[in-house]
Amino acid sequence: MQQEIAPYYRSGVTLRFPISNSQGVLLNLVQENGKTIPAGATVYVLDQDNKVVSSYPVGFQGEVYLHGLNEYTMVRVKWQEQQCQAAIYYKMSEEVLPHLGEFVCRSL
Repeated sequence: MQQEIAPYYRSGVTLRFPISNSQGVLLNLVQENGKTIPAGATVYVLDQDNKVVSSYPVGFQGEVYLHGLNEYTMVRVKWQEQQCQAAIYYKMSEEVLPHLGEFVCRSL
């Protein structure tokens, strides 16, 4: 992002950029049978109307990085011909990149 400005001679300006703080989190997703979600799967963050807000890739051992979560967020995970859904409960913390642990993804 950029803004072009031309301050008056011997004056200063204040610029405001439309940014916000979006804390990211790490978590691991596992299937109901205990197996991790495979790397390469896609996690879709859903809004209250079950519409996709954003998507993220799953890494090794079911690990995924998400940001912009609410206190309660539903995610849908898809890979090959399978899909599942998980509820993520999260309270904002002061940690730089909190790891929320494992969440079970229930088959749809």
